[in-house]
Amino acid sequence: MRELGLSLRTLEHDVVKLIASSDAVGKGEDKDILSVALLEGTHSLIEAVVHDLGRKTKAFEGDIQRRREEAQRWPSVLP
Repeated sequence: MRELGLSLRTLEHDVVKLIASSDAVGKGEDKDILSVALLEGTHSLIEAVVHDLGRKTKAFEGDIQRRREEAQRWPSVLP
């Protein structure tokens, strides 16, 4: 999870660098508008990924807990 967080921060940093160094997104006010839109889109993507991972992590932890409880209810088949 930590590695993913670092990767997402790197992505955001790379987008900022791309905008700063690129003439492809336009110049002046057009560049500012496109830059803000790209940064907001990147930020929204990162938030969505983090939210989804948090939800999946909670579900996974719940599944592990249920399995532990189930295993404790049944006697071991090994002597």
